[in-house]
Amino acid sequence: MSSNARARLFGVGTGPGDPELLTLKAARVLAEADVVAHFAKKGNASNARRIVDAHIRPDAIELPLLYPVTTEVERTHEDYRCAITGFFDRSAQDLAAHLEAGRSVAVLS
Repeated sequence: MSSNARARLFGVGTGPGDPELLTLKAARVLAEADVVAHFAKKGNASNARRIVDAHIRPDAIELPLLYPVTTEVERTHEDYRCAITGFFDRSAQDLAAHLEAGRSVAVLS
């Protein structure tokens, strides 16, 4: 989407894991998105990102949202709650900055 298009946020489901089962609408949104955001563990590639690889524009901005913890800290521990809350707050700010700049953003799930 061009920079003068109205900024939009899209949630894009990646389906059951087979890249050939991505919906036509998901493929269209990804082909037009200025920014593609995806959740991943630090140091690992996102499975959702791998699934949609063929549909992302070459000039799209990639925004990996890297989880600060996964299994290192028990989910019931206060450190986990603090880390994950901060992570989601920062992720929301990062997404908002792109939207405020007029970019369309696709968030993979």
